[in-house]
Amino acid sequence: MTKYSDNTEFFNVLNERYGFKMDSDIAYAEINGYGYSLNKTSKKTYSLSTSVDFSDKKIKRELAKKISRLTFKAKFQFTMTDTNKIEIHIRAPFFTDKFLKQLDIILNKLNEFFIQLNIQPSCWKCNRVGLHPIYHKSNSCFVLCNECVNDLKNYQTEFENDLKVNSNYLTGFVGAFLGASLGGVLWVIISILGYYTYLVGYVMGYLSYNGYLRFKGNRGKYMMWIIFSTIVFVIILTSVAETMYYVLIIPDYPFTLVDSIKIGLSSLYNTEYFQVGLIWTNIAFATFFALLGCSRYIKDFKQKNKLLDGNPLMVFNQ
Repeated sequence: MTKYSDNTEFFNVLNERYGFKMDSDIAYAEINGYGYSLNKTSKKTYSLSTSVDFSDKKIKRELAKKISRLTFKAKFQFTMTDTNKIEIHIRAPFFTDKFLKQLDIILNKLNEFFIQLNIQPSCWKCNRVGLHPIYHKSNSCFVLCNECVNDLKNYQTEFENDLKVNSNYLTGFVGAFLGASLGGVLWVIISILGYYTYLVGYVMGYLSYNGYLRFKGNRGKYMMWIIFSTIVFVIILTSVAETMYYVLIIPDYPFTLVDSIKIGLSSLYNTEYFQVGLIWTNIAFATFFALLGCSRYIKDFKQKNKLLDGNPLMVFNQ
């Protein structure tokens, strides 16, 4: 097994064979109209990544089958996201001809699969079809369309403006709580009308997320945990409030507000008088729909923070 004497010699071979260009510890190449990045992910593993549009589920299944069959020949592992990202993990000594042989098989076959299935290159973030400009930060490389880059710049500006007005998690919690509570009011109203209340969880997720931002909540790593835990808390609180309402309107039983609170709380655990399993099932369904209600925002939040956290996003040096 040939081992190259230094990094420079090895990367020169990568450049000559595939057109890979280096920027810091990341290599990027455009091969037959498809963009590939190559970077170290662990001590013995290197990652080959690309972004292509396989949002069609039938095409995704077919592509996954083809790549799976290829793993027996080239000895690698891979992951695919829902719509556009493929990451191939190659375990081989990096500065050797064995690694180059694996890389050669993988690159040739991937391009062949993409052409066979008419799969087009796309933006890493929004999946807009096209071969877009390359950006990098830290140890990652991203193909981003101009629209997503502008969106990230606007998000960064909003983030910096939040810092100027002393944004913090407490004000965000207040906003998330008020937003979710509006959904809680809607929950009780729908319950009175006789419809399924857990569907309101979807609205609660949306209102809680926007309430957090309206009240200038800190957009740090705890943001989504605060929003989600607040939603769960409000859902449980609303379930208790729903029971309290029905207790207070019982004719010929003059329960006080304190009595209704005690009874409402007992509905969460008192199996003698309440269908506790059904109540918690309703809470679980509402929580699930709440997660759906803010899932798009969670995904967008994670992507933006991955692209903006730490070192700045830089244009790849080509």
